[in-house]
This record gives sequence, C-alpha cells and structure tokens, in this order.
Amino acid sequence: MAVVPFKRARRRLISLRHYLVTQDKVLRMSSQSARALADRVVAVSEFSNSVQQFVEAIVEREKGEIKRVRLRPTHSHFDDEGKADFRPAVEAWALFIEGTSPKHLNEKVVDISSTLKARQFERGTEWRISTSVRRAIMADIAGNAKLPILRISK
Repeated sequence: MAVVPFKRARRRLISLRHYLVTQDKVLRMSSQSARALADRVVAVSEFSNSVQQFVEAIVEREKGEIKRVRLRPTHSHFDDEGKADFRPAVEAWALFIEGTSPKHLNEKVVDISSTLKARQFERGTEWRISTSVRRAIMADIAGNAKLPILRISK
C-alpha cells in the first residue's frame, strides 16, 4: 500500500471585530463586550431608549497578511435600562416570515399592510458606512492607527 501525503491547505485565520459608530467617533469593542451586550448581561445608560449603529468587520488573514476585510453595518435597539432590546428584530423576522408581498383577501381586496411595514422598517434601520468611518476601521485593522476602545463594566 502506498502512502500519499496530502497537500497542506493554506491556513486562513478569520477574526471578527466589532465597532460602535456614533456621530462624532468610532469605538472598537472587545468581543467580550459585544457578547455581553447581546446577552443583555450589561446595561449602558448612555444607550437608553436609542438605536446604536455598529459595524461588524470580518478579517481574513493568510500567512500573517490581511487578505480580505468585509464590513457589515448593523444596529441595535436599547431599552430604557440601556440593555439590548430584541423586539424590533423579532418584528423584522416576523415580517420576513410573513412575506412582504400583498395578500389577496378576495378578488376585489388586497392587503398591503405587510409591504408597508417592511418599507417603513427598511427606512428606519438602513444605514451606510461612511468613507471616513470605513477608513478609520481599515486603519485600525491594519494596525496603522488604534481606535479608542469602548469600556463596558458589568
């Protein structure tokens, strides 16, 4: 029996970084802080009754060099205690599951409420990463400039 060695596959390292985007600055978050917010373990009083914008950065490295960075804008709603509120996300999923196309109730009546709700939700939550924010995050990932870190205590 012959032994055929396998070619070594290139090892890619993938990491996830989290950033909070405010009107005047971009802050890096540790993965532990992002998890604590998502798990509702911590409350941030400054976020009470607000929607905060975040960027998730997926960084792929190969042989120690950055090969690809994907940035994804996201947001989170916070309740009056400053804890993450998932009700709006659940409502969005309900819209998605229900479908956004009009429903024919009978031959003369069409219900467009799900379509209107979906459009309203999109207008209220959609945002784009500005060029300055993108540059700041890319510089932080490359190690050229370090962004301040958001400190959250339990």
